[in-house]
Order: sequence, then C-alpha cells, then structure tokens
Amino acid sequence: MSDVPSSLSVEASRALSQSMQNGQARLEVLTRNAANVQTPGYLRQIPFVQQLDAQSQAQGQLGPAVSGTTAATANPSANQPNPLGMSGVQVGTDFRPGALRATGNPLDVALIGPVFVEVDVAAGTANQTSKLNNTRHWVKGGQWQIDANGVLKTNQGHVVLGAQGPIVLSTPNPSIDAQGQVFEHGKPVAKLQLWQADADNPLTHARLEADGTWRIPTSALRQVVTTDKSQTLVRQGFLEASNVSSAVEMTELIRVMRQYEANQKIMQMRDDMLDKTLNQLGQF
Repeated sequence: MSDVPSSLSVEASRALSQSMQNGQARLEVLTRNAANVQTPGYLRQIPFVQQLDAQSQAQGQLGPAVSGTTAATANPSANQPNPLGMSGVQVGTDFRPGALRATGNPLDVALIGPVFVEVDVAAGTANQTSKLNNTRHWVKGGQWQIDANGVLKTNQGHVVLGAQGPIVLSTPNPSIDAQGQVFEHGKPVAKLQLWQADADNPLTHARLEADGTWRIPTSALRQVVTTDKSQTLVRQGFLEASNVSSAVEMTELIRVMRQYEANQKIMQMRDDMLDKTLNQLGQF
C-alpha cells in the first residue's frame, strides 16, 4: 500500500520532467522559425509530440523511426515506460509555398512546391567530410551566381547540379524554363537536378543547415521526371519568401513559454512540499 503513493509520485515527476523538456525543444524550433522570417525559401518547422501505443510504452520506445531525420527529441528516460505515453518532440516541415517576389535577376530562382535542386557542397572546397560520407544536400532555389569558370553556384558557393553533373555556362544570362531546362542562345545546355519531397508525410523533416542547404531524409525524396510542359516547377527571376508568419510564431512562442513557466512553478512547489515533509519527519 505504501508503495502506491511513491510510485505515483515518481511517475508524476517523470511526466512533468518530460513535459518541460518537450517545452524546451518546442521553444528551440519556434525560435529558429522566428529567426528565419526573412530567409528566402525557408520552410516553417513544426514541432509535435507523438503519442506511443501500449507496446511502445512498455518497451520504452520513441515510436517509429524515420531514416535520416534530424528531429529534435527530449526523452532522457527512453529506456523506461512513459507514464503519459508521450515521446520527445519530433519535427515536421510545413511545405506550403511562400509568396513569390519578382526580382528580374536571371540568376534568382524559385522552386514551386516541395521541390528542391541538388547541390554539391564539397566540389571546389575544403569540405571533404560530405564527399567521404556521400552526404547529399539540396537548396530551395535562391540567389545563384556564376564563378570565373562558368560554374553555376548558390550564393554560399555550392555547385548547382544538373542531370549530367555541375552546370557550366558561357553567358551570365541563361534562360531556365518551368521544368528546369537551362538554355543558352536558345539551345538546351543542362537540366536542373530536381527532387520532390513527400509533403503529405508529417515526419518528412527538411532542416536548414548552417551552410544554407537543406537536409532531408532520402527516403522522403523522389527525383522529378516530367515531360508535362504545363507543370511549373521553376520560376526564373523570382525569389520565394519564407512561409513563416511572424505573428503566428510569436503567439505560439508566448503560449509555449507560459506553459513551460507553469511547469517550472509546479516543479518548484513539489520540491518545496518534499523539503517540508522531510523536515517534519526529521523532527521525530
């Protein structure tokens, strides 16, 4: 009988600790969204908590893993059953397009929908880690440039890949059609290596890295192959704005912060009550 209150107290403490760590992970994701409101092509990240089934709870699992994801998790007791059936925070991606802004620059490129172009971050740089690990990177359009050798690159210096490898141009004003075909003097010279993400899968997590590229689970991507001339995948002379709403993110930040502070107060009250109880017991 005496073990029941103790067991409930331990489970309540673990649940409260889990909730606080989830809140901290949510705050990190929301802060990153707010910081990228002005970043062209940035896709809003969506933090969520996955409910575990009974078997996963008994095994202390976080739920089905997604290959290649970099989702944030907050579960220090993953090897123990979770009293709430609640995993750590995972991160999905909002693939809804941002507004298009016309620039008139032929090297400004917007990709429509959950479409990305593959880039090589190791070519011509000292970054050998990605090359050795065969890590793949993507960008969602952006402000591109042509280097002294005629190689098409992103503004971070990453080589934009075509179907046959790096795209080498002889003119500063190439033409790019809606399917990603690149022309010079009216003749096709390359085709952008386009990939489409599985936007219907909430666990498809596209994460913006510090080098300006996106990391996406390769299992959630498929190469775009289209002959439909009416399908618009690429807009030349445009930039796509971030799809983050600053008002929405700030409202959610305030809500999560208040919830986190409330959990902190409950934790402090629990500690104060425990200290008081121990002091009273020490008097006997």
